[in-house]
Amino acid sequence: MLVRRLGHRFQIYIPLIATTGSMAIRALFPILGAYFFSQEDYVTAVAFVGILSIVGMLAGLEFHSVIIRELSENIVSARYRQRAVFKNLATAIPRVLISSVFIWSLIWPIIGGKLAQPATLILLPLIVFLDLMLCEASRIHNTTGEFVVGTILTNAKNVGWLFILPFILLTGLNVVDSLILSYGFSLIVLIFIFGNDFRVRDLIALPKRGRKNVQRFFLTLRGSIFLLLVGWIGLLNPMVERYMLALSDNIEFTANFFFMGSLAAIAYVLTSNITLIPFHSTLLRPKNLDNIVVVQLMKRILVTCLLVVVGLNVMFWLIPQEYFPENILKKWDIFVPLVIASQIMVIGSFFSIRLYAAKADVKLLAVSIAEFLMRVGLVFLLIRMNTLHHIPIGMMWLTAMMCLIRFFIYRAVNIK
Repeated sequence: MLVRRLGHRFQIYIPLIATTGSMAIRALFPILGAYFFSQEDYVTAVAFVGILSIVGMLAGLEFHSVIIRELSENIVSARYRQRAVFKNLATAIPRVLISSVFIWSLIWPIIGGKLAQPATLILLPLIVFLDLMLCEASRIHNTTGEFVVGTILTNAKNVGWLFILPFILLTGLNVVDSLILSYGFSLIVLIFIFGNDFRVRDLIALPKRGRKNVQRFFLTLRGSIFLLLVGWIGLLNPMVERYMLALSDNIEFTANFFFMGSLAAIAYVLTSNITLIPFHSTLLRPKNLDNIVVVQLMKRILVTCLLVVVGLNVMFWLIPQEYFPENILKKWDIFVPLVIASQIMVIGSFFSIRLYAAKADVKLLAVSIAEFLMRVGLVFLLIRMNTLHHIPIGMMWLTAMMCLIRFFIYRAVNIK
């Protein structure tokens, strides 16, 4: 009994250990990149990696809102798991084609004219497909309670390319070409390690059932159209200011913002993996949660957010300016608002997940569209007014306002 209890406790902490290690490795890219890349290459690379990191989720078209909902109600059934895998495979090709066009339209304004080997772009559809399959595999593992495998897969996908990138850079290729190649190669390796559910024979057989698979695609799309918009906006929202800054001419401020933003992103991922992901299956329950469970989860979220904010600010204060890259300044007015905003986003995610579980799709869509438009409008206005230094504090107050709106909608829907 004691051995079993210790084993269960160890399994609970494996996702936290894996995520912490992954974040430490992932943090090396924006930190070391600021030391070794030029400011222009640094801004391009960070913006480009931001898009690559969400290609699988964008390519998902939020189909898991339909597929995983069905599986979450039958998580012990091997047949329903196989159905979830098959539906992902059966609808993969049109999802990859649609999302490749969309992702290309995002990437080209950033990397246009910066590719030494344009042929590397041939890898983009493959990257989209493999990232999609790995994202869906991770969702299936997490939904069925296999958090250890799901967390390791997610984190391996997030940092695997970093182990390949230095070797490709040594060949003399530029930063963008090297990023594409390293990301593509890492996904190829991971699909062989973690893609056991997605068998090669199923992939080969897909074109033989093309008409039925197209019908499956439109049927699933019809059920996920609201959450498709919510999901895409949710993925793009944290990137709005960085994407718009990458297209602006103020390279110096943008480099500082990206560096501080990378640290804030680590804070968000850390808190999410401690307070939300281990309880994902609980939060996705369609029925009301017990009041005690809700109070415990909220206490866990609030205490963790507070500890992360205090801890990171103390660390930031202790690190002297001379340890920062040459062109990066120790900017409290950027760092503090972004870290606080990252923790407010975690709190807002709790309400969003519960609204998703309650199938309040229209309300989620309305909130997401409002937040996206206000974010774009605020950043655009501040850039046009040449008051970029107000963007961090503006993002913090906007995030707080949207968190409150989600809370009031959560209460209005009367779910617990």
